[in-house]
Amino acid sequence: MIASVAPSTDSEPGRFDENPAATEEYERGLQLYISDRYEEAIPHFKAVIERYPDLKVAQFSLDKLIFAYREMGKEEIGLAYLEDVAAKYSNTPLGDAALRASVLVLSRLGLGERALARVSDLLERFKGTKWERDLLFEKGMIYKHDLGDQQKATEVFGDFVQRYPDDLVSEFAKLELGYDPTQPGKEKAGEQGIEGVYLSQNNPNPFNARTVISFALPKSAFVKLEVYNTLGQKVRTLIETGMKPGNHSVIWNGEDSSGREVSSAIYFYCLKTGDKTLRVRKMLLLR
Repeated sequence: MIASVAPSTDSEPGRFDENPAATEEYERGLQLYISDRYEEAIPHFKAVIERYPDLKVAQFSLDKLIFAYREMGKEEIGLAYLEDVAAKYSNTPLGDAALRASVLVLSRLGLGERALARVSDLLERFKGTKWERDLLFEKGMIYKHDLGDQQKATEVFGDFVQRYPDDLVSEFAKLELGYDPTQPGKEKAGEQGIEGVYLSQNNPNPFNARTVISFALPKSAFVKLEVYNTLGQKVRTLIETGMKPGNHSVIWNGEDSSGREVSSAIYFYCLKTGDKTLRVRKMLLLR
């Protein structure tokens, strides 16, 4: 059966108590951003960044601003802005956020060598912090998908799995290493009955506007089907409900939890059941 997408419970990080004026300025930009009026939204996000650089809302504004530039086809301008922010607010949370964001922008612009140099520097700088995990995975993705260096990518992803064996992103790293989630014999749906939890490859893949994700359950279970980006950040919850045994499908339309179209990229989708069964696959969105 085709399941409907569950209403999202993910909240947009746009409500802040730290400064009413900063919140109001951010909200003005956000409303324009939601309406695809990116060029009008950008000055509001810049105002938040320039007037309130020490507040967390400035970092959210930076994220939205860079996405707006990407949607406008002006990501080179976005990169230049990130470099300016990183220099102006060096060694601050905002400046650090700009440096980290620049890695993905460099990658998307096809500047793989610069992206690799940047992520390598940041790994040294943020060693032992919560950012090390994200940066290490990004390094593996740059080696594999930007530079085509499979040997180096294998080394990085192998290191990642060893360092973070219980992390969800390790499942993504295993896929990049060539792990096939359908290999175990009991994880297949046969004509004579469903032997175990099974998650199919989305179809079509790569896809443009929408794709179908199918899975099978051997018994009734509470199911969560979620989409993540390559940083392990949840993009969308597609299903979060109890389901009967059998074959099921859900359509993902390439939108995030706020109803915004996400950009062309690699995404991972994860199936979790009440007994903690986890199945992960990779898909590619090309707009």
